[in-house]
Amino acid sequence: DRPFLGICVGMQALLERSEENDGVDCIGLFPGQVRFFGKDLHEAGEHLKVPHMGWNQVSQAVEHPLWHEIPDQARFY
Repeated sequence: DRPFLGICVGMQALLERSEENDGVDCIGLFPGQVRFFGKDLHEAGEHLKVPHMGWNQVSQAVEHPLWHEIPDQARFY
């Protein structure tokens, strides 16, 4: 198992292009395009939910180097 920290806009910016905001060119460090989910996105006949995004408060369940100097209950976007 490896720790994973998912980053929304930062990871999107590393690709070539994003469909969000009517399309925008990105840095292009990695090949690929960010696809806009929209409200009518379906796969295999099932509606796909847009992941939750926004400010969240983090409860640290265990000590980890990722949390070094970050207080418990800190808020992240």
